[in-house]
Amino acid sequence: MTLGVRDLATGEELLVERLEELNRRSGAARWRPRRLILINWWLFDEQVFHFAQGRLVLHGRNASGKSTVLAAAITLVLDGNKSPERMDTFGGRGRSVRYYLVGDPDATPESAFYHESRTGYVALEFQHGASARTLTVGVGLYTHRSRPGGEVDSGASASKTAGAWASTLRSTTSSGSRYPGAPSRSASVRAVAWCGA
Repeated sequence: MTLGVRDLATGEELLVERLEELNRRSGAARWRPRRLILINWWLFDEQVFHFAQGRLVLHGRNASGKSTVLAAAITLVLDGNKSPERMDTFGGRGRSVRYYLVGDPDATPESAFYHESRTGYVALEFQHGASARTLTVGVGLYTHRSRPGGEVDSGASASKTAGAWASTLRSTTSSGSRYPGAPSRSASVRAVAWCGA
């Protein structure tokens, strides 16, 4: 049996519904990660990773973006650390926040990953137990290739206002609309929900 694109989309929707139901039924009275949201981050135009009962397993080929996703979630959002040695998943200084926004400094417009300027968002959404209470923490980041030293703005200055950050996140994640200006490329890492105890 061959699955079409429509069948795969329906299957993904069903998986998301199932994950949401598991999250609602798990009555643990603590905050758990519910979603990781990446917008204009590296090769991810717009990607939402759903957690199942606070757990997430990332699956993909080598260099598909699994460690990049974790570095974005943990290093940027939870630690608030933009230093290159923390952002480079190989432990060096070659991949900074600037790299994940606009690409390699030597890249040209013909390169596979190149942007002249870019605003990206990384957010973690948490849910408290079986209640509907949620908390979203995130960061907006902006840079331009012409900036000296690869400077990157973060927080409200990246999105011009905190309201712009909130409305961009809300409209992108709830309506399913693509972020304006997002390129058509995408990394090939997938989230696999692990629902075991």
